[in-house]
Amino acid sequence: MEYRWKINLAGTLPDGHTPDLTITHIGFGTNPTVPFDLGVDAELETDSYSIFGQYEMDMSEELTLTAGLRIIREEKDYTAQESIYASVSSRSVHVGTPMFPLRAAIEDDSSDTLWTGKIQLDWRPTDDLLVYAGINRGVKAGSFNAALPDAVAGPLALEFVPYDEEVLLSYEVGFKSDGWFNDTTRINGSVYYYDYQDYQAFLFVSVGGYVINTDAETFGAELEIVSNPMEGLDLLLAVAWFDSEVQDVPIQAGSSTLIDVEPTNAPPLQITALARYEWSAFGGTMSVQGDVSYSDETYYNLRNFDSHQFDSYTMYNANVTWVNAEENWEFSLIGRNLSDERAGVQGYDVSLLPTQTSEVSYKAPLWYGVSARYSF
Repeated sequence: MEYRWKINLAGTLPDGHTPDLTITHIGFGTNPTVPFDLGVDAELETDSYSIFGQYEMDMSEELTLTAGLRIIREEKDYTAQESIYASVSSRSVHVGTPMFPLRAAIEDDSSDTLWTGKIQLDWRPTDDLLVYAGINRGVKAGSFNAALPDAVAGPLALEFVPYDEEVLLSYEVGFKSDGWFNDTTRINGSVYYYDYQDYQAFLFVSVGGYVINTDAETFGAELEIVSNPMEGLDLLLAVAWFDSEVQDVPIQAGSSTLIDVEPTNAPPLQITALARYEWSAFGGTMSVQGDVSYSDETYYNLRNFDSHQFDSYTMYNANVTWVNAEENWEFSLIGRNLSDERAGVQGYDVSLLPTQTSEVSYKAPLWYGVSARYSF
């Protein structure tokens, strides 16, 4: 398999805040003062080849052993160029051709042979119960950064361009069970431990982001209960908890100040509950559904500053739906985020810029809607 990507990154500031650049460049003029955009043009070409297989062996009527192995070969060719572009407006970047490069193009390549594997035991003491335990080795290939220079406090140093593959050893024990409470309920659960070597963490500073390698570990547990206690009624409860740490993260690329942090966009606790009831009405089927979800506080920046934290939230949704007997007409009354929570989705800390702000986006606020759908 061969694939290629090309990326253009640039930084520009709002009108009235665009910085001036004083430069000396043959053919451009001596010490002119001009508004500018700083851009990185990068191209990566990858050839990837894999061979894999899996074997299952019944060790007894109740016990099954599964083993798998994948060999991966990846070859990458990378080029990047840091350049100065004329700043036309706050709403456009990379306009025209570069005025001049900041330095010679960066060129690099890599050739890596990687492998992943698994070994798992499945025990089925009854038709309604599966207990399993497994060890998996996963890998995420290394590659090359194309960060804006702000990420490393200056032009992108060659030592920060490549990053290594990430290796994960995961250990998991769990169960899947059915037939609870007169065959009305299914319960699944698991506990796991993830041990990362050279974890690929994304570090965002000022207006630049880049990938670093560090170690990390995660302990976690999950529980899911699905029940149909009576005709037409569906119930769901799902709980996910984990404790994760990314170790020795620099405050900025190349900094000697290292901290242990939580991963980004990863709330330690999440709970979801749902109830749906359906019955015959008005020559068709009527249903009502409500759900509630809780998400713990989380960080949107790996440096874990207090200003980078999204608060925890509890969100409620509901809808009432009617479907005709032929199931081609559907009418719904919908309510979303009934508690009108300010739930964070994504954020970028750009407070080091003259604007001294962070860019943060949120889920939609409280809203209601009516929908009608016809299926041909």
